[in-house]
Amino acid sequence: MTKRLSLFIIIALTTLMLLVWASGASLFVMALSFFLFLILTEISVAVALYLRDGTYLSVQQLLLADEGGYLTEVQGGFTLAEKLFSHPYLGHVQHNNPPAGLEQRTSGERRANRQGFCSPDFPEKRNHLEYSILVTGGSFAERFCYPVNKGPCYLETELQKRFVPPQGKKLFRVYNGAMGAWKQPQQTILALLYTHRFDAVVSIDGYNELFLILNGFLKQNLEFEYPWVNLNHAYLTGGKTAVPKLKFARLLFETNKRWPFCNSKFIYVMFKKLREMAYVSVTKSTELKNNTSLRTIFSRTSEDHGKQATLNEGLSEFVRYIKLMNSIVLGAGGTFAQIVQPCAAIGKTLTLEEMQCLKRSNYEEQYLAMEKAILGLQAEGIRTSSLTRVFENTAHAIYRDDAHCILEKNGESLGHFIVASHLAAELGKCWGFDERD
Repeated sequence: MTKRLSLFIIIALTTLMLLVWASGASLFVMALSFFLFLILTEISVAVALYLRDGTYLSVQQLLLADEGGYLTEVQGGFTLAEKLFSHPYLGHVQHNNPPAGLEQRTSGERRANRQGFCSPDFPEKRNHLEYSILVTGGSFAERFCYPVNKGPCYLETELQKRFVPPQGKKLFRVYNGAMGAWKQPQQTILALLYTHRFDAVVSIDGYNELFLILNGFLKQNLEFEYPWVNLNHAYLTGGKTAVPKLKFARLLFETNKRWPFCNSKFIYVMFKKLREMAYVSVTKSTELKNNTSLRTIFSRTSEDHGKQATLNEGLSEFVRYIKLMNSIVLGAGGTFAQIVQPCAAIGKTLTLEEMQCLKRSNYEEQYLAMEKAILGLQAEGIRTSSLTRVFENTAHAIYRDDAHCILEKNGESLGHFIVASHLAAELGKCWGFDERD
């Protein structure tokens, strides 16, 4: 409705402007008419966006909501293909290669290990000194495991402070095996590759999986395994124009942040439409030029049984991978826990600052259904827990977008500290750690 309203107003104003020009008015009148046209167009777009969002959002806040805090924070003007490294089994990981590597983008605050994660190098095997825990998941889990002030992450500090490492070991050590835009089955594949090196594995996820179910499984008839990010596909099959198109889209996004473009809602809408056209053009070119594409590989052929039945089918696929991951870790002699990550839609009274940075998505009911399905695995002996209500008594601003906590450059984060305190207690309980005196 808001798009149609703004389009109608712009068409009406354009028609009026053309009538003024056609009337043979003086140069001054035409200049004044053009100035008024720009003002009224800007007002109409601003009103349409206000009606859509239910509140006033600046251009900067709209850009943040478009890409999410994680992408806005880590892109730094580079495309995903420049920022990430293609992995033969995991899809994509981090790297330190100039100029777009993790170490370069963060001015040395963070760097990728040999395996491609923001973490100390993974151990070659379990050892008698450290009780090693591999944390995996998407961007929430990745950021949660960032080093704090170049020291250990919050979870490692909390575990070390509260519990005695089991099996006679000397200390806890937490390793980061999470990656932005990951979703199952990438975590399960990571477990296949590395779980034998660790004493325990924790998967903190759910947000990316649910949105693949809602946007891909339900709306586009794509299988649950469809990847959010595939670095090779667009660049290998999208033709010579793929990279320039994606760089052009990124340039528009970065330009929109700067004066004077950052002050115009009309320019924001126009630039956003051009960005979308660039992305769609790359995708369509790969599908038109090739009989085989990601969509053909991951297309669903099953009949549509209705929205609720299809949602349940998608959730059952997620649960299937959790069970498989649990079996892989246990089969390698380790311990496993599945954690539902927190999200801004559930369990917290949001501050005004938080509400202005969030997308308008009505997914609460589906998120709770996913949480229920995962927690139901406890009846099958799988250790599961949820963080959806971890911030219910927190009055401070925690979220910078739907799924990520506010994070300082040095790794400090009130949200991550609260999550670490809660998660350490949960892991201590479900894994039977002895508390320190």
